[in-house]
Amino acid sequence: MDHIFTFKMVVLPILPTAGAFQSRDNSPKERKMEPFIAGKGALNYVCGQCDHVLLKSLLRMQVTDSVYKCPKCGAYNRVKA
Repeated sequence: MDHIFTFKMVVLPILPTAGAFQSRDNSPKERKMEPFIAGKGALNYVCGQCDHVLLKSLLRMQVTDSVYKCPKCGAYNRVKA
């Protein structure tokens, strides 16, 4: 991959409703800090608060309108439309 483009996600000001977000809270310790999705594209999405990579190497069509809880800082993030 020649170019990787990194985008900051939008931090949500309020906690989403239960079940409405992706979390690594119950993941094994060795997987907790891994991206939620990893592909073979050129788009990385990082936490809008701490820059931890949440979505890695995606194609545009792989980006979903989901909310992701950062395993590093706990912020709730959404891909900026």
